[in-house]
Amino acid sequence: MSKLFLPTKEQMDVMNENLAKIAKAVGSQVDISTWEGIQKAVRSGIAKDILPVGTQLAVNHSVYGTRLFDVVAHDYLKSVHDENAHTMTIQQHDLLPGTQFDAPEAFYYAETQLAAGTYNVILASAYGGWAAGTYQFTLTQAVPAGGQLRINGYESTAITSLKVQSFANRTTNTATESVAITAGSGGTNLGTFGEGAINSIQRVSYGSNNYKESAMRQFLNSSAAAGSVWTPQTKFDRPPSWLTSLAGYKNGLDQDFLAVVGKVVLPCSANNIYEAPDSTITKGTAYTLNDEFYIASRAEIFGSHDVNDGTVLFPFYEGAGNADRIKYRDGSAANWWLRSPSSGYAVIVRFVRSDGTVSNYYAYSASGLAPACTIV
Repeated sequence: MSKLFLPTKEQMDVMNENLAKIAKAVGSQVDISTWEGIQKAVRSGIAKDILPVGTQLAVNHSVYGTRLFDVVAHDYLKSVHDENAHTMTIQQHDLLPGTQFDAPEAFYYAETQLAAGTYNVILASAYGGWAAGTYQFTLTQAVPAGGQLRINGYESTAITSLKVQSFANRTTNTATESVAITAGSGGTNLGTFGEGAINSIQRVSYGSNNYKESAMRQFLNSSAAAGSVWTPQTKFDRPPSWLTSLAGYKNGLDQDFLAVVGKVVLPCSANNIYEAPDSTITKGTAYTLNDEFYIASRAEIFGSHDVNDGTVLFPFYEGAGNADRIKYRDGSAANWWLRSPSSGYAVIVRFVRSDGTVSNYYAYSASGLAPACTIV
């Protein structure tokens, strides 16, 4: 005599839940083999059922090839056009080549013409190998309004072994002249590093960790050709190392994919130390951007903050260990940028180390990139 085995109540509940998901997908006539179909699934609210967190989607790029993106969250970031709209956030599974976050900056911006002559600046506190003191230099050529002065090296080298370079504007990489720096207070005082008209000594050496004003953000959200991606965001801003070699990230993505990526309200945070006098960001605060492409925050990957910007852990990383946060570039584990600053510095940016732990490094360095975006 044959036996009849009936499912338990718990098994029936699971079966009914799965049948309901299938019915939703079939009934909505959604074709998730296309980006348009995926967008329909997101907008109808069924994406979380048929494209759950952890699903991988292929994104084509004419420069970087076909890359897999992980679904990392549903209904997390908000559309700038409708805060109640369903959304789906995806993040590249591996890494793009190492890219500079932001370039070392100028220390002085000429609001009006700066005449040829001797000038000095004050370094109130030692910074690395740069001893506290007053330092002077002599320009033999005037700096026009809109021009800049920068120091051509890093704090690991004594400041008196470096040069002051002058530039006719913020976009040129060709210095008008390079002149010696010596200890002394001769000539006209321009100010003190980190105050008023003189930039933070940290950013003069190593760039800015302000994500809003970063070269990185411009790269991610631009479709321009190489050489046209970056524009200066503050009076101290200088061209990134990749200025003439990289087209914008959007330049190379398929149009059907770009059509479903929406601008979202992106929470960010500023460091506690310094922001440029013409910055729209106040140090130590949270702020929001309206972006299509971005990199993750510290909290979205690790669940912890430096300055609380309101971001939370992506569901994709819930319960994750270090190994789960490792990303690869060309087959090898590599560091990858986050958009969060290390709050105690004006220059240091958070990143994920090649071993999956959180760390930080100077903005001028190159680190891997895991672009993210949101289907709206």
